Amino acid sequence: MEQIVEKAILGEVNLMPKEWCERYHCVEFSVEGMECTHQFRLWNSDPNSTFVLVKQNSDLLARLKVGDIMKMKYYTNDSMPRTEYRDTAISRITKEDRGKFRGHCLIGLAAAAA
Repeated sequence: MEQIVEKAILGEVNLMPKEWCERYHCVEFSVEGMECTHQFRLWNSDPNSTFVLVKQNSDLLARLKVGDIMKMKYYTNDSMPRTEYRDTAISRITKEDRGKFRGHCLIGLAAAAA
């Protein structure tokens, strides 16, 4: 059910393929108005849910919105790591108040339609 909700909100966006999480170990992007580039580990909670974690008190969180599309730099898991750029959409932002991600927000990533 969550997949349908994300697609309905985002329109021309595909959920992040599971293979992306297997192929890449982290992602890097910058946001307008912030000096530094942010790098995050990629997490995968099920076959179609790839996300990064952002602390709830981070200034970055206020600059991310569901539906934003950004060119993100992905780092491969290869023995000689490479980078690849992909247009990526923010599919969801979920605040976690319990469990191992307590104090963070899960920022869902989706492959933007070409």
